[in-house]
Amino acid sequence: MSRPDAWKGTIDDPPINAWSRWLNSLLIGVPLVLVVYVWLLKRRGPLAAGVGGAMVAFSPSILAHASLATTDACFALFGLLGLAAFVWRMRQPTWGRFVLLGVVIGLALAAKYSGVFLFPVTGILFLTELWPATVGPRWKRVVSTCAQTGGRLALLVLLAGITLWGTDWFSFTGPLKTLSFEDTPPDSAWISWLGDGPRARWVMDTGSTPIHWAGCA
Repeated sequence: MSRPDAWKGTIDDPPINAWSRWLNSLLIGVPLVLVVYVWLLKRRGPLAAGVGGAMVAFSPSILAHASLATTDACFALFGLLGLAAFVWRMRQPTWGRFVLLGVVIGLALAAKYSGVFLFPVTGILFLTELWPATVGPRWKRVVSTCAQTGGRLALLVLLAGITLWGTDWFSFTGPLKTLSFEDTPPDSAWISWLGDGPRARWVMDTGSTPIHWAGCA
Protein backbone atom coordinates (compact mmCIF):
# COMPACT_ATOMS: atom_id res chain seq x y z
CA MET A 1 0.00 0.00 0.00
CA SER A 2 1.45 3.37 -1.03
CA ARG A 3 1.45 6.25 1.45
CA PRO A 4 2.79 9.81 1.51
CA ASP A 5 5.32 9.00 4.25
CA ALA A 6 6.54 5.41 4.64
CA TRP A 7 7.33 6.01 8.33
CA LYS A 8 3.92 7.40 9.34
CA GLY A 9 0.62 5.60 9.76
CA THR A 10 -2.65 6.53 8.14
CA ILE A 11 -6.29 6.30 9.15
CA ASP A 12 -6.65 3.21 6.94
CA ASP A 13 -4.04 1.19 8.85
CA PRO A 14 -6.16 -0.41 11.65
CA PRO A 15 -8.15 -2.75 9.36
CA ILE A 16 -4.97 -3.71 7.52
CA ASN A 17 -3.23 -4.58 10.79
CA ALA A 18 -6.20 -6.38 12.35
CA TRP A 19 -4.81 -9.89 11.72
CA SER A 20 -1.33 -9.12 13.08
CA ARG A 21 -2.81 -7.37 16.11
CA TRP A 22 -5.02 -10.38 16.84
CA LEU A 23 -2.05 -12.74 16.54
CA ASN A 24 0.03 -10.56 18.83
CA SER A 25 -2.68 -10.67 21.49
CA LEU A 26 -3.12 -14.42 21.18
CA LEU A 27 0.52 -15.52 20.88
CA ILE A 28 2.18 -12.91 23.11
CA GLY A 29 -0.38 -11.19 25.36
CA VAL A 30 -2.11 -14.33 26.63
CA PRO A 31 1.15 -16.26 27.33
CA LEU A 32 2.51 -13.23 29.21
CA VAL A 33 -0.47 -13.30 31.57
CA LEU A 34 -0.20 -17.08 31.94
CA VAL A 35 3.51 -16.95 32.80
CA VAL A 36 2.85 -14.46 35.60
CA TYR A 37 -0.14 -16.48 36.83
CA VAL A 38 1.68 -19.85 36.87
CA TRP A 39 4.81 -18.40 38.45
CA LEU A 40 2.84 -16.83 41.31
CA LEU A 41 0.66 -19.91 41.64
CA LYS A 42 3.70 -22.07 42.31
CA ARG A 43 5.32 -19.61 44.71
CA ARG A 44 2.44 -17.93 46.55
CA GLY A 45 -0.75 -19.82 45.81
CA PRO A 46 -3.98 -19.15 43.89
CA LEU A 47 -4.87 -15.83 45.52
CA ALA A 48 -1.54 -14.17 44.65
CA ALA A 49 -1.67 -15.77 41.19
CA GLY A 50 -5.15 -14.41 40.53
CA VAL A 51 -4.27 -10.91 41.71
CA GLY A 52 -0.94 -10.84 39.82
CA GLY A 53 -2.46 -12.27 36.65
CA ALA A 54 -5.29 -9.75 36.77
CA MET A 55 -2.86 -6.86 37.32
CA VAL A 56 -1.00 -7.86 34.17
CA ALA A 57 -4.12 -8.64 32.13
CA PHE A 58 -5.76 -5.30 32.91
CA SER A 59 -2.65 -3.16 32.92
CA PRO A 60 -3.19 -0.24 30.50
CA SER A 61 0.33 -0.68 29.13
CA ILE A 62 -0.12 -4.41 28.52
CA LEU A 63 -3.56 -3.89 26.98
CA ALA A 64 -2.13 -1.25 24.65
CA HIS A 65 0.95 -3.16 23.53
CA ALA A 66 -0.71 -6.58 23.35
CA SER A 67 -3.40 -5.18 21.06
CA LEU A 68 -0.83 -3.62 18.72
CA ALA A 69 1.66 -5.29 16.42
CA THR A 70 4.65 -3.92 18.37
CA THR A 71 7.70 -5.55 19.95
CA ASP A 72 7.11 -4.34 23.51
CA ALA A 73 4.77 -7.08 24.70
CA CYS A 74 6.99 -9.71 23.08
CA PHE A 75 10.00 -8.25 24.86
CA ALA A 76 8.13 -8.25 28.19
CA LEU A 77 7.28 -11.94 27.70
CA PHE A 78 10.76 -13.13 26.77
CA GLY A 79 12.45 -10.81 29.26
CA LEU A 80 10.35 -12.42 31.99
CA LEU A 81 11.08 -15.89 30.61
CA GLY A 82 14.79 -15.02 30.65
CA LEU A 83 14.63 -14.19 34.36
CA ALA A 84 12.62 -17.36 34.98
CA ALA A 85 15.19 -19.43 33.09
CA PHE A 86 17.97 -17.97 35.19
CA VAL A 87 16.16 -18.75 38.45
CA TRP A 88 15.53 -22.29 37.19
CA ARG A 89 19.20 -22.70 36.33
CA MET A 90 20.31 -21.25 39.69
CA ARG A 91 18.28 -23.84 41.59
CA GLN A 92 19.91 -26.72 39.73
CA PRO A 93 22.97 -25.65 37.70
CA THR A 94 23.25 -27.91 34.65
CA TRP A 95 24.59 -27.34 31.16
CA GLY A 96 21.16 -27.97 29.68
CA ARG A 97 19.61 -25.23 31.75
CA PHE A 98 22.52 -22.91 30.96
CA VAL A 99 21.98 -23.45 27.23
CA LEU A 100 18.26 -22.80 27.65
CA LEU A 101 19.07 -19.55 29.44
CA GLY A 102 21.24 -18.42 26.53
CA VAL A 103 18.53 -19.31 24.02
CA VAL A 104 15.83 -17.41 25.92
CA ILE A 105 18.06 -14.33 26.25
CA GLY A 106 18.65 -14.52 22.49
CA LEU A 107 14.90 -14.57 21.91
CA ALA A 108 14.50 -11.55 24.20
CA LEU A 109 17.13 -9.73 22.14
CA ALA A 110 15.31 -10.74 18.96
CA ALA A 111 12.16 -9.12 20.32
CA LYS A 112 13.97 -5.94 21.33
CA TYR A 113 17.62 -5.04 21.81
CA SER A 114 16.74 -3.76 25.28
CA GLY A 115 17.08 -7.43 26.24
CA VAL A 116 20.80 -6.72 26.62
CA PHE A 117 19.95 -5.80 30.24
CA LEU A 118 19.77 -9.54 30.97
CA PHE A 119 23.55 -9.87 30.60
CA PRO A 120 24.55 -7.58 33.51
CA VAL A 121 21.71 -9.05 35.58
CA THR A 122 22.96 -12.58 35.03
CA GLY A 123 26.54 -11.40 35.56
CA ILE A 124 25.68 -10.06 39.02
CA LEU A 125 23.86 -13.25 39.90
CA PHE A 126 26.79 -15.36 38.67
CA LEU A 127 29.05 -13.38 40.99
CA THR A 128 26.80 -14.03 43.98
CA GLU A 129 26.68 -17.71 43.07
CA LEU A 130 30.43 -18.18 42.56
CA TRP A 131 31.83 -16.04 45.39
CA PRO A 132 30.86 -18.38 48.28
CA ALA A 133 32.39 -21.35 46.42
CA THR A 134 35.88 -19.81 46.15
CA VAL A 135 38.58 -20.23 48.78
CA GLY A 136 41.91 -18.61 49.61
CA PRO A 137 43.00 -15.01 50.09
CA ARG A 138 40.50 -12.32 49.18
CA TRP A 139 42.38 -11.14 46.09
CA LYS A 140 42.54 -14.68 44.73
CA ARG A 141 38.83 -15.11 45.37
CA VAL A 142 38.09 -11.87 43.51
CA VAL A 143 40.24 -12.88 40.53
CA SER A 144 38.79 -16.39 40.41
CA THR A 145 35.20 -15.23 40.74
CA CYS A 146 35.56 -12.52 38.08
CA ALA A 147 37.34 -14.89 35.67
CA GLN A 148 34.66 -17.57 36.01
CA THR A 149 31.89 -15.00 35.69
CA GLY A 150 33.51 -13.55 32.56
CA GLY A 151 33.80 -17.00 31.02
CA ARG A 152 30.17 -17.80 31.71
CA LEU A 153 29.03 -14.47 30.33
CA ALA A 154 31.11 -14.94 27.18
CA LEU A 155 29.52 -18.34 26.58
CA LEU A 156 26.08 -16.89 27.31
CA VAL A 157 26.66 -14.07 24.81
CA LEU A 158 27.71 -16.65 22.21
CA LEU A 159 24.58 -18.76 22.76
CA ALA A 160 22.31 -15.71 22.73
CA GLY A 161 24.03 -14.35 19.61
CA ILE A 162 23.58 -17.60 17.70
CA THR A 163 19.91 -17.69 18.72
CA LEU A 164 19.42 -14.05 17.70
CA TRP A 165 21.08 -14.73 14.37
CA GLY A 166 18.90 -17.82 13.91
CA THR A 167 15.72 -15.76 14.27
CA ASP A 168 16.89 -13.96 11.11
CA TRP A 169 17.45 -17.32 9.38
CA PHE A 170 21.22 -16.80 9.69
CA SER A 171 21.02 -13.97 7.19
CA PHE A 172 24.05 -11.87 6.25
CA THR A 173 22.16 -8.67 5.51
CA GLY A 174 23.35 -5.27 6.62
CA PRO A 175 24.54 -5.52 10.24
CA LEU A 176 23.63 -1.97 11.27
CA LYS A 177 20.80 -0.65 9.11
CA THR A 178 18.76 -1.48 6.02
CA LEU A 179 19.12 1.77 4.07
CA SER A 180 22.12 2.93 2.10
CA PHE A 181 23.53 6.46 2.34
CA GLU A 182 21.53 7.66 -0.67
CA ASP A 183 18.24 6.30 0.73
CA THR A 184 18.69 7.68 4.26
CA PRO A 185 16.28 10.61 4.82
CA PRO A 186 17.85 13.96 5.80
CA ASP A 187 16.04 14.00 9.16
CA SER A 188 17.38 10.55 10.08
CA ALA A 189 19.21 10.13 13.39
CA TRP A 190 22.12 8.67 11.40
CA ILE A 191 22.58 12.00 9.61
CA SER A 192 22.32 13.97 12.84
CA TRP A 193 24.96 11.73 14.48
CA LEU A 194 27.37 11.25 11.60
CA GLY A 195 26.69 14.17 9.28
CA ASP A 196 26.63 13.69 5.50
CA GLY A 197 30.32 13.52 4.68
CA PRO A 198 32.63 10.65 3.59
CA ARG A 199 32.73 9.11 7.08
CA ALA A 200 28.93 8.98 7.25
CA ARG A 201 28.77 7.43 3.77
CA TRP A 202 31.31 4.73 4.74
CA VAL A 203 29.50 3.85 7.99
CA MET A 204 26.04 3.73 6.41
CA ASP A 205 27.14 1.85 3.30
CA THR A 206 28.98 -0.65 5.48
CA GLY A 207 25.92 -1.04 7.67
CA SER A 208 23.53 -1.64 4.79
CA THR A 209 25.70 -3.82 2.54
CA PRO A 210 25.08 -7.60 2.70
CA ILE A 211 27.99 -9.62 4.03
CA HIS A 212 29.23 -12.70 2.17
CA TRP A 213 31.58 -15.44 3.15
CA ALA A 214 34.72 -15.71 1.05
CA GLY A 215 33.94 -17.70 -2.06
CA CYS A 216 30.18 -17.12 -1.77
CA ALA A 217 28.25 -15.02 -4.22
